[in-house]
Amino acid sequence: MKTPRHNPWLAACALAAALLTTPLLAAAQPHPPPPPAPEALAERLEHMQALRTLKLAEVLNTDAKTLEAVDAQLRAWDLRLLQKGADLARTTHDLRRAVRRGDASEAEFERLTLAVLTLRKDLDALRYQQYEAAAKPLQPSLRARLLLFLPQFERKARKALADGPHGRRGKLHRRGAPPPLDPLDDDPEDDDE
Repeated sequence: MKTPRHNPWLAACALAAALLTTPLLAAAQPHPPPPPAPEALAERLEHMQALRTLKLAEVLNTDAKTLEAVDAQLRAWDLRLLQKGADLARTTHDLRRAVRRGDASEAEFERLTLAVLTLRKDLDALRYQQYEAAAKPLQPSLRARLLLFLPQFERKARKALADGPHGRRGKLHRRGAPPPLDPLDDDPEDDDE
């Protein structure tokens, strides 16, 4: 009696099954989603700005006039930051693709690396200018709160935009509403636990 590994009929069936299912599996691979439409980005930006205004009111706990001045300065810089961040994301994507493929020339690697570093510096400079403009009407203690709040809010907003309404794995969030932003949180990266 022949064992299953030596049975030519089973080997042929296994080969046929592998050949038939390979195109189906290749077609089932996830494709990257198309970039969002400009209207969707504008809507997301408005939503983020409204949420930031609410959280800023909680964090700063100051009078309405001062809060409006700070919020107006932050909003004035948002579009520039968003555009520079999109440029950085595109250039970083190009650099990653070149590294993965490995077929780019050394000059191309150098150009992409310098472009990413320059865009990171430019983005950091814009963030600093945004902070300086927004912090002008504030007392030093409120400036400190703003300084701690802005990067944490940006990180959480970026994560929320990447996750979408259903999270990274396509499931609804387990606990409902996200925890409140705490500008004095020592470990803002550990927000999911």
